[in-house]
Amino acid sequence: MAISNLIFIGKISRTHGYKGDLVCRLSNYSASVVKPSLEFIFFEMDSEKVPFRLREFSMLTDDSLLINLANCEDDNEARKFINSDVFLQNSDIDIPRSTLIADENIIGWSVFNNSDFLGLVEDLIENKTQFLIVLTYKKKEVFIPLVEAFIIRIDEIGKSLYLSLPDGLLDL
Repeated sequence: MAISNLIFIGKISRTHGYKGDLVCRLSNYSASVVKPSLEFIFFEMDSEKVPFRLREFSMLTDDSLLINLANCEDDNEARKFINSDVFLQNSDIDIPRSTLIADENIIGWSVFNNSDFLGLVEDLIENKTQFLIVLTYKKKEVFIPLVEAFIIRIDEIGKSLYLSLPDGLLDL
């Protein structure tokens, strides 16, 4: 299995019942973003991300998952996972791209409006409703809302963000 683009989603907070079920308390995400097709979760063990096959999982509350690992048969086995960091592959969650970008360190990334270079990301501000990219464009500090509708493409390797901005936004 190729392990790529892992995202920290939360921690195992406790066991649930006596059959080896675990409760994963989510950080910053709702349980509803986890795709039903989820087959593996990853625990950080000795600084490595280790995959574990799921027998099943379900939403326990809006901010927690009930997880049953394929090879975890009882409460004693499950206890060793308490306080473990939990990761999922990017492809296993349904999160808007704008949120994923905000979770990354994009300071210094190049920003383009269609194919026109605008500048480098100088800061990322978290507003109540959205994130704002701060950059200097034509010797003026501008704030660009980081919303799904504006994102064309994200180039993580080239550290570039391609947007399609409404006319006049950069003139505000």
